[in-house]
Amino acid sequence: MQSYVFTLLCLTFLVSITSFDAMNARKRCTCTRIMESDENFLTAQRSACAEVEYQEKTKKLPQ
Repeated sequence: MQSYVFTLLCLTFLVSITSFDAMNARKRCTCTRIMESDENFLTAQRSACAEVEYQEKTKKLPQ
């Protein structure tokens, strides 16, 4: 009987740890996607700013 209870406790612990690890993996994946999205947005924003700056400089140059 004691080995049965011990086995159930071990299995419960294993399921709990696995569930906790899966939850953390999903959180990390979500955070990574958000960070990549933010980086892509910032890159696009920098490119747009650089393009506007370049156009303004070319307008000011004497031709």
